[in-house]
Amino acid sequence: MKASIRRTLLLLGTLLCVLAVAGCGAAGGQMTGAPSFQHEDIRKVVGVSTHIFVGRVVAVAGNEGIPTSGPGNVSIPRTQFSVEVLENVKGELSGTVIVDQIGGADGDSIIVDLEGDSLLQVGKTYLLATEYGTDDNWYGIVAQGYGNVMVEDTAARTREVERFRAAIAHQILPSSSEFEKVGPVPAQFKLPPASERTAP
Repeated sequence: MKASIRRTLLLLGTLLCVLAVAGCGAAGGQMTGAPSFQHEDIRKVVGVSTHIFVGRVVAVAGNEGIPTSGPGNVSIPRTQFSVEVLENVKGELSGTVIVDQIGGADGDSIIVDLEGDSLLQVGKTYLLATEYGTDDNWYGIVAQGYGNVMVEDTAARTREVERFRAAIAHQILPSSSEFEKVGPVPAQFKLPPASERTAP
């Protein structure tokens, strides 16, 4: 299969995945079954997350993809990272955990991403909104393009931790009728997509 066709299929599959579940919470190789939602609304991002924390990326730990039933048994690329937990925002974690992110190199070495969401960078620090997957003990980033925010300096880290903590006090859970509603997001709870963010 030509690389351009294959890449299109991968991006289409990833997009369908994101529309079908909450941010493609595919940690541990399982799709979560949570409904799609407005990813720019931090209240919904924190509502679907089981663990939110500040962490420093230590190393790339793997690249186990999501199998699809499409032509040639193509997998949607995923990349796993070892991340040192520095500060908990929601849930309690410590030490080093594996964080799973949609995206990475496919079989033709084409980097696939979604929503302009670059892969996590080794050595960098992020605020990560994740969903725990029991199968592999991984923490999958929720809300592709929104659930990972680089916080390299103290000011950025403080700002984002405070913003996400404020959102937790007003979180909208997937079980709520408001979760799937689409509408204006209050400015204090609106998160720009990765494609509009610049590294600090």
